[in-house]
Amino acid sequence: MTTQTETKYFDLHTSGIGYLNRFRQVKPKQGQPFYSCTIAALRGNTDNTLYTYFDVRIVNEEALNILLNCVDETKDDDKVLVGFKIGDIYPETFTYQSGNKQGQTGVMLKGRLIKLNWLKINNELVYEPQTSSAVEQQSDRQISQSDNQPQNAVNNANAANSVADADKAPVQEQNNLSEVFLSKDDPEFMTKKETLKQQGYRWNNERKSWQKHLAA
Repeated sequence: MTTQTETKYFDLHTSGIGYLNRFRQVKPKQGQPFYSCTIAALRGNTDNTLYTYFDVRIVNEEALNILLNCVDETKDDDKVLVGFKIGDIYPETFTYQSGNKQGQTGVMLKGRLIKLNWLKINNELVYEPQTSSAVEQQSDRQISQSDNQPQNAVNNANAANSVADADKAPVQEQNNLSEVFLSKDDPEFMTKKETLKQQGYRWNNERKSWQKHLAA
């Protein structure tokens, strides 16, 4: 009788704070497209900061959603600072194609982005995970609202349907909160996302939705 041997792995995780740049989709000649970015990780004395550069493949779905909804439309001079966790780093050599080092060999650290702890754009916090208690409290409030005010729920649903027809995106309105669920597979994802941002919606990663507080 043969027994199946359990496969074991050694994890190598690198955590820190750094500036995120070059968020992009990579389309290799062979294989499936994937998203990637570069992180300039901070190290050393805060009065004389040094940087270590990582070019990472984004393998975490949650991190990808955050970047697609928060970073994809940033300008070149916007500063995107993140708390990160990278897995399985390794060095890879390359040849400089231009500049003073043209023709010389360089080294880039590669890895997999497996988690974003928080994200700031121009020093404004735009993403931070909610605690489990906060999520539970939000869920309790929604359940209480639906139980105590059924007529309001019907009215909100009717209003939401008219908004959904106009914007062609699933919308829910509850507790003075408008919520839009937008799939990144939607061919008009970028256009709809920009429209939502202009209308004052903000990305809620816990709900995986765009939300805007309505006037009472």
